[in-house]
Amino acid sequence: MSSQQNNPLFGFILYTKNTTLPPIFKITDYLTRGKKKSVKGVSCNSKQVNELVSYMKLLDPAKAIINYPISAKEKKHPVCGDLELLMRMKNSMGLRQQQYYSPGYVHYFFGPEEYYIWSMDNV
Repeated sequence: MSSQQNNPLFGFILYTKNTTLPPIFKITDYLTRGKKKSVKGVSCNSKQVNELVSYMKLLDPAKAIINYPISAKEKKHPVCGDLELLMRMKNSMGLRQQQYYSPGYVHYFFGPEEYYIWSMDNV
């Protein structure tokens, strides 16, 4: 997996050690933070709604008409769900066009196992 490309903005699912908690959707943003070892990924729920909407516009500029109430903190969960779904869709659209492990394939989303393998390769 180390020879493959990642989008500078990608998401992944992370399981916690507590089995009663749901998995966490995290975002790794190398666009604004730079590609540093300290950039590990931030939980989607800790981001601002307007920042999440800007991520969606970056991933899919053709669908730039995305209306979410910017100040509504209680609306953050659906926005995170939409962003996760968009990243999964971008990942699967690339999968249809190329082989999954081919050198030109760009990852937008990692499952828990894929992220673990990727993080071990990039230590």
